[in-house]
Amino acid sequence: ETICSRVLLLQDEYGMGEVQHLMLITEDDEEVLADAFKSYFVGSNLRLLRTHLPRGEDTDTDAYVAETGAALRLLDDPEYAPFFQPVNLLAKEYTASRFRLPVGWPVPALMVLLALTTLGFVYYYFVNAKAIDERRAELRTLEQEVEQVDQQALQRRIDSLQASAAQYAEGNKVMGQLLQGSNKWSDGLATVTGRINNIQGLSVDQWSPENDTEVTLAGRSTDRSKVVRLAQQLEGDILELTFTKTRDVRLYNFQLTVPLDTTKPAAIDYWREQQSKRLAEADDATQSPTTAGEAADTLRNEPTQTASEGPGADAIATTASSRSDAERESSGSVWTVIVASLSERAAAEKAAQRFRDRLDSDEYPVRIRRSSQNGRYRVGIGTFSSFEVARSVLRDMNGTLPEGAWLLKVAGGNEGASTVGVSSPEAQSPAGVSSGRLSGPTHSRSLIDVT
Repeated sequence: ETICSRVLLLQDEYGMGEVQHLMLITEDDEEVLADAFKSYFVGSNLRLLRTHLPRGEDTDTDAYVAETGAALRLLDDPEYAPFFQPVNLLAKEYTASRFRLPVGWPVPALMVLLALTTLGFVYYYFVNAKAIDERRAELRTLEQEVEQVDQQALQRRIDSLQASAAQYAEGNKVMGQLLQGSNKWSDGLATVTGRINNIQGLSVDQWSPENDTEVTLAGRSTDRSKVVRLAQQLEGDILELTFTKTRDVRLYNFQLTVPLDTTKPAAIDYWREQQSKRLAEADDATQSPTTAGEAADTLRNEPTQTASEGPGADAIATTASSRSDAERESSGSVWTVIVASLSERAAAEKAAQRFRDRLDSDEYPVRIRRSSQNGRYRVGIGTFSSFEVARSVLRDMNGTLPEGAWLLKVAGGNEGASTVGVSSPEAQSPAGVSSGRLSGPTHSRSLIDVT
């Protein structure tokens, strides 16, 4: 304990701070003294100096203790440096390394990282330079191929492709114009659906067509303002708006009318124009045989008039002309408005009686004609001397007659004459006319379809 106390005093005297390592050598009671030092210097590393002597633990302590103490005492004294060789009795793990850097460890680490980064950039530089050289070689090859191409042929090909593209674009535009408004119901539904998707918070439960120009929408909304926006965008009228509350959610049930786009597609105008041209060609073909017949009658009558140069020649010529006009009038064609075509006689009679009650007038008699070609019974209204008169009556009766009513020309005014096939046009549409002719041994008939 005295020795340990003395060491503590020396420690305070020299200001050594905390003792980290203790090396002990003594002549007697070395183990007891070592235990005492361990108890006084708990955090220090205690080692026996005898283990580092040449003979280790078998060293005679009486012979070496004094010499070891003197050597340690005089080791750091510069006066005794020439007489004593440098001796280091500390273990290797307790001695500092001779190689010391002037800076801390972060600096070398950063330098190594910087060196690796530089090497990486240099590597990528050479790789990219090689890739650039390869691409330049490919471009030089392409330039040689382009120089060998016929520029005029290439320009002609480009012009041809551009002309084809322009033609296709024009064709798409024409098809779009022809198909515009071809289906007002699907277009109207698409418009309503698009507006609802843009506004959001709306749902449609029912789509009810009121007439050909508008529909009624019934649905729900989470806000009144959204219903108003929908009506404004669709240019519709709000018929009903009621408030309901379902599971603490505010809902508004609404009904509104939406107008439909009734613009007829351009295809109808094109079709009418083509039918008008066909009608004109048919009229020209019909008038040609009539003109030829009149010329033949004139040639036959001229010799008679030349031979009859007596006082009664003028009277005879006048009588012959009157007879010829009467024959042509009696053999002329009449027009009628067909409102129904049925396969049974009883059904045709019922339809005729229904139209008689609807017209409630004898101005246009209702008759039944049977077609000799298909055997169907056709209910016709009125007989007219010309196509213009029949068409005018058909337009005046718009709303009274069904939409499928059409005009039929019967040769010779014969009610039992057979007729050619027909189509069902719209009576209210402007007149676009298609014609068909059938020549037989006894009758000459033509069909006029008003669209």
